[in-house]
Amino acid sequence: NARIEKSKACLESGYDIDYFYDSDKFAVYTMVKDSKQLIFNIEIRNSEYTTAKGAKIGESTRDNIYEMYGMPTDYTGTVFKYGLSENKYSLEFSFDENGKLEGIDYIDNAVM
Repeated sequence: NARIEKSKACLESGYDIDYFYDSDKFAVYTMVKDSKQLIFNIEIRNSEYTTAKGAKIGESTRDNIYEMYGMPTDYTGTVFKYGLSENKYSLEFSFDENGKLEGIDYIDNAVM
């Protein structure tokens, strides 16, 4: 069962509807735009989920992500960002202070 939050939109007029699962370690963020509900971010913080290439929360390191995905499109010390489908989407990996993967975000840049 999802915990659902509805709030005033952070990016557009209207409202956002967010769905939280698994003690908030898996979340789906949506916005209502032109009467359509659009997903703009899927956030994963639970080690039970992996990417198709095998990136795993709590286990994968920056080096593992390099090996799986190559050089990031953009990065800071704690986040590697990869543009997908001509940057229509992005995949972001965030790391904790020990360099272990702590978050995976799939973002629809077209919605943003």
